[in-house]
Amino acid sequence: MRRLPVVVGLVLALSFAASAAGQDPEAERAQVDQRIAELQAEIADAKEQEGVLTSQLSEVVSELRAAQDAVDEAE
Repeated sequence: MRRLPVVVGLVLALSFAASAAGQDPEAERAQVDQRIAELQAEIADAKEQEGVLTSQLSEVVSELRAAQDAVDEAE
């Protein structure tokens, strides 16, 4: 998640550099908007994956606690 500000800053810097080079501002804006949309989709995918991993880790923690309880009872 820390990469997002860096990526957005890079996209904006490149867009300003392209403007200075004489590209059509509307075409450039469309490219930047498209890239932002792509980045937002990547963020959504990452958040979904994060949720899945969090659920899986919670299950593993529960299993480990149950195993530890069983060991404690056996002692």
